[in-house]
Amino acid sequence: MNRLHHFFLLVLLFCVVACSSQRGKPDLKPYKAETKKAKKGDFASMLLLAQVNQGYFFTSPSQRDFKSAEKWLKKASETAEASLSDDFAMTAFKLYWIGGYGISQNRDKAAQYLQKVQNKSLLAKRYFHKEDIHLQNLPIYYQNYRGGSAAEQVKLARLLLEFEIDYDEATQILNEAIAKGNADARYLHAKWQYIRSRDSKEVGRRDEHISPNFLSDMRNFAQEGSALAAAEYLHFSQVHNNHRDAITKADKAELIVALFRDKDDLSSEQKFKLEYLLLPKKQGREVVFALRKIGELLPAEADTEVYAFAKADMDKLQYIENQLKTIEGMAGLWQEHKEWGDFPVAIAEYKQAFQGDIQPLTKLYYWLKESENERLIREENVSRAQEEILNKVPQVFSKVNDASELYSFKQAMEREQIYSRVRQSYLNGPIEERMEMLALSAADLQIEYEKQRLDEQTFKSFYEGRQALGRVQSNSSLSPTHRSRLARLVKQKTIRDIYGTNPTKRQINHLEEQLRGAAAWLQPEGYDMFFEYKRNSNNWFAGNVNRHGTLYKYEVIRKGDTDEFELEIKSVKNNQSNLAYKSTISLERKEGQEYVIDVYGAKRKSYMWIPSKSDYLRVVAPERSSLIETPISKGQMEKYRNSQHGHASDSLLRKEDPNDNSHKSAIRAAVKYFILEYAGALSY
Repeated sequence: MNRLHHFFLLVLLFCVVACSSQRGKPDLKPYKAETKKAKKGDFASMLLLAQVNQGYFFTSPSQRDFKSAEKWLKKASETAEASLSDDFAMTAFKLYWIGGYGISQNRDKAAQYLQKVQNKSLLAKRYFHKEDIHLQNLPIYYQNYRGGSAAEQVKLARLLLEFEIDYDEATQILNEAIAKGNADARYLHAKWQYIRSRDSKEVGRRDEHISPNFLSDMRNFAQEGSALAAAEYLHFSQVHNNHRDAITKADKAELIVALFRDKDDLSSEQKFKLEYLLLPKKQGREVVFALRKIGELLPAEADTEVYAFAKADMDKLQYIENQLKTIEGMAGLWQEHKEWGDFPVAIAEYKQAFQGDIQPLTKLYYWLKESENERLIREENVSRAQEEILNKVPQVFSKVNDASELYSFKQAMEREQIYSRVRQSYLNGPIEERMEMLALSAADLQIEYEKQRLDEQTFKSFYEGRQALGRVQSNSSLSPTHRSRLARLVKQKTIRDIYGTNPTKRQINHLEEQLRGAAAWLQPEGYDMFFEYKRNSNNWFAGNVNRHGTLYKYEVIRKGDTDEFELEIKSVKNNQSNLAYKSTISLERKEGQEYVIDVYGAKRKSYMWIPSKSDYLRVVAPERSSLIETPISKGQMEKYRNSQHGHASDSLLRKEDPNDNSHKSAIRAAVKYFILEYAGALSY
């Protein structure tokens, strides 16, 4: 009974194959011109007629005539172009691999044509959301799939589909895998049915047929356990990110878990590529951690063609790992990757042993041990770097050249556990010898001790600062000169602790009031800091521009906590000062890469200046450039332009400090350009 049943199945299969493989009759009317050229021996026309008779991927059997296709291929093969044409080789390969429609199937001959393809990129689909799509594997997969696992059947079906070889055979194979419960097979079957329903004749562009409407189906198949559906959903939902079924963060998290949960049958290549899929979503240091995880999934003897798409990233990882083995290499990496944060020391200063200052070396040592840094750098590299730091100590000591450096070095040797191994070699004699060599006394080191105590204290009020000043002035162990130096430092630190390094306009005015009243004891250092705040803080700064003998003094003052600034320009000529311009400036920072500054036009009415935001000069200042871009003017601003200032273009666009990438530097450059190039807007 079983044999009889098997016999009828074979007969049925033969009938299906025979019926579906009968020679059809393609419509060649649109190709009359090509037919004439082909008969005259034109290679391109002969190849085109062969392809038309063969049909494209979804051509119906009634339109396929492989006998005629073979005839034109044989004629084309007699030309010199045939041996150089990959299109010819691929067409012949598909013709003999499929067979039927008037010719016999000959897969050995097909494999020979496949070997003739010179452009190997035609044999691989490099889509990052797929794996195992390499046409060279077709003969191997075909041998393995008979009686093999559902996973092997899916691999073969995907090759037949992705390279558009035989849709009917691929569907038959997928049905076998579906019968075995394979979720990927169910997904592929549905996906290609969908593609077929939307198909055009644009061979090789099937992914473009995945519309937003199929996203919900992808998500459903992914939730049912298809790793392929999950991976492709992650990709296509980003392509169609405005669609209602585009992936959300919650969906993504759910899918990532679904990809790896209960997936014991995932190949190493699948795991590698699914992990690689997430790489574009990583930022900052997470990119390195992701690359390491991907690298761990890379087989020891990986097929270079299979993993070629990831070679650049794997090379990048290898470069990073090599750089992390030395402190100099680390500094270079942090310079390349600003998003990692700041490297604690300047490598040029490190090479010069910090000119005898032990503190940066100590800071570097502890920075390496911070958990987030150690994770990135790796424990073995941290240990190697710490050893390098200890070996640097003799160089630092050899450059100690004043009381401050010697005191810091002595304190580090006495207090820091990291130097325990070398501590006694310096405390037992060399430090005292260096004191004698530098002609330093105990009092010199004493004042350094007092300065350190001062640095460790934070003054929260003028009262606390006044108390500290009293202690310094009554310290009889210090010489008058040392007391005077410390007193000056106390006053400066009191102001910095209370107002910070960049006080607002209101705070700066408050400081002036205090200096005239209850905090008069802060003078004269207090007034020095007051004028420095007005001249060079981030919220209030000033400068001068000389134009044809007239000195223009400008002040820029931030308005509260906004990104708008008051601009006031005074002209000074023959010892007379007049208000020449008063308006506003707006500042915008673009993605951490450049500043956009608008200097607004203003008209003087009596004693008032009325700004106009429809008239402005726009200046773009790239952060890491010494030059601003050529500004543009809008509205009525252009009529004030006057280029007769005698400055060359390079000088006109150059920042005052090429190494200063702050907003203050950008605004200074904009104001300088405005004064020189748009002098018509200024009153004299």
